[in-house]
Amino acid sequence: PGGKSTMIRVSPFLLSMIYGLLISDAGLRIRSPNANANFYLTWSKPLCEKVSAIFAMHGIEGTIRPHSSGPAKKWYTKTEGWKSKTYPDGWRYETKYLPIFTRLHKKWYSNSGGWNSNGYWRNGTKTVPSIAELTDVMLAFWHMGDGHNQSETESSQRITLCTDSFALDNQRYLVKKFRKIGIHADAKFSKCNKVGERLYRIIISRAADVNLFIDKIEPHVFEEFTKDSNIDGRKFKNKIARPKLIRTAFTELKTIDIKRLEQND
Repeated sequence: PGGKSTMIRVSPFLLSMIYGLLISDAGLRIRSPNANANFYLTWSKPLCEKVSAIFAMHGIEGTIRPHSSGPAKKWYTKTEGWKSKTYPDGWRYETKYLPIFTRLHKKWYSNSGGWNSNGYWRNGTKTVPSIAELTDVMLAFWHMGDGHNQSETESSQRITLCTDSFALDNQRYLVKKFRKIGIHADAKFSKCNKVGERLYRIIISRAADVNLFIDKIEPHVFEEFTKDSNIDGRKFKNKIARPKLIRTAFTELKTIDIKRLEQND
């Protein structure tokens, strides 16, 4: 599909949103040579609708449909025998095929091009391109797409960004970008994949850095990430939370004050 040839101008906000989602689980796809690319994202339906609305405000149309990204999962029970369910369940948002996404595809994907043995055009491997700065909007959509803020221990929270699909050098580049904005982060070993390759995730663990990260993203994340919510009939478990290890007397202090106090301890 070639899509329209009209050039679309994107705002800094939209570009930051796209970059943040591409660092997470979103993608760009080209189906054939000399064709334009499109943007796609698998998420819950309400969150897909919000992303769709933002694209629509910038004149970019898209569709939302049910999507299953994996084969049917089978299991056996003594009372019911074999059961099967397609897992995971989600919704797919896809834009039209447009030149803006073709240009972004060239930045974000390597080894693209040529037909594979199954008759599909090789989309390439997603890599992190040169980024001027990790903006607050970029961080917000990255965290919403692929981060979580679950308890590390009973007394603290940390930010985990599931960057497993990126090579370690890409992740170290992002870690350096975090330090440019005053946040200490690390690429830490997560697990090995099926062929034994070591996978890593970016972790922000120090209380002051977690608070600074939340200071940056809180004005931009969707409301589901800042309050108790239900999505698709289930309790939403990805609400952001500040660390509890900072003593009660300090909780009203700004993040920069907390950083100074930690440095003086």
